[in-house]
Amino acid sequence: MYITLCVMTYPPKHRWWAIQQMGLMPRKLRQLPELTFFKWMGTGQGKVFSLKPDFSRYTFLAVWQSESQAKDFFTTASSWQEVQQRASTVRTFALETIRSHGAWDGSNPFQTDSPAEEGTGPIAVITRATLKLRALPAFWRNSYRAAARLEQASGLIYSIGMGEVPYFQQATFSVWESLDAMKAFAYRTADHKEAMRQKEQQQWYGEELFARFVPVPFEPGF
Repeated sequence: MYITLCVMTYPPKHRWWAIQQMGLMPRKLRQLPELTFFKWMGTGQGKVFSLKPDFSRYTFLAVWQSESQAKDFFTTASSWQEVQQRASTVRTFALETIRSHGAWDGSNPFQTDSPAEEGTGPIAVITRATLKLRALPAFWRNSYRAAARLEQASGLIYSIGMGEVPYFQQATFSVWESLDAMKAFAYRTADHKEAMRQKEQQQWYGEELFARFVPVPFEPGF
């Protein structure tokens, strides 16, 4: 298993093309047997999820059967070459699963029999959830406060909010200097703790997943 997350940013002249890919690109990717799981997602403005979409930025999360198959796609696939030609920047993260629990579309795509060791270096986190309709007002009311704290969190290297369906299916990807830095935000920030308490008490989510990873070197173009 080999996991990649690409963040693509497009200049104004190519943004309509980028919007169209939300419908077109998944059709092409479904034809690839080497992909065991993928999501082509939009993003919110800023560093976390937002009610305001960012039409210049999109993400491609993929779980490949092997690293070599991922390399082959990123270097030879015409669909990906089109992305690279139009995007102003493509930032790619390669990830090794430490642990993952929960579900995404009914399964856990990041689960592995040979997890990576946590170590003392940087750690990456993906959280995602499908919100229940009745939970939308409470979720967005509480999430804004927690999101503001995340943007200011000590030890945060990078973060982005992304999603499949606006407002209902939300995910965040973040990279931290260390596990301790991530835990300090997750378990000792009052607004985040309160949001987690209300999530459990009011059962906001129909489905959710939390996964930790070790970021590993990735060379664009290999």
